[in-house]
Amino acid sequence: MEILAIDPDAHVLRAIATAFEFQRPGTTFIAARTANEGLTRFLDDGPDIVVLEIDLPDRSGFSLIRELRSMSDLPIIVLTQRADDRDLIEALDSGADHYIAKPLHHMELLAKVNAVLRRREPITGSSGLGEFVAGDLRVSFQERQVTFRGEPVRLSALEYKLLYHLTRNAGRVLPQGALVSRVWERKAKREAWSFGN
Repeated sequence: MEILAIDPDAHVLRAIATAFEFQRPGTTFIAARTANEGLTRFLDDGPDIVVLEIDLPDRSGFSLIRELRSMSDLPIIVLTQRADDRDLIEALDSGADHYIAKPLHHMELLAKVNAVLRRREPITGSSGLGEFVAGDLRVSFQERQVTFRGEPVRLSALEYKLLYHLTRNAGRVLPQGALVSRVWERKAKREAWSFGN
């Protein structure tokens, strides 16, 4: 799993990293201190989940949530100092999946991350995923069958995974890093953490 944490406070970033290091070994972390840096890392690395602060130095976290949501359905958890109900409502209306008030409670964060990840659709073993139809192309996710003009199309496992992710995200911009991560199951080689001072 790859997690992108966006927060101007280096201590919060370290706390998130530590929580996952002990509870979910093998997690890859990406840190960003501003909205624009976070957006760049999102586009480059294609994380599985985003944890972000609303109060960012360069722009509103609410607008960042809306921008991320326009491109992806990945889970977004807001972790913020604000405890006002209006902020909670705006965060959820903007597209966040969960909202956690600071100070950070590691077990609450981990529980909410686990909850949103459980709701994500697996590629295999799923029933009721339906199908994708575009013109003469039909993809049955439950049966893992692809047809074009009624004729079956033979795909390798890798080709099917690529088609799956493209069709499941039809109409959205899917970052290159997300495809690399989900289809080829490897991450872009970048320095994950840069806490600063």
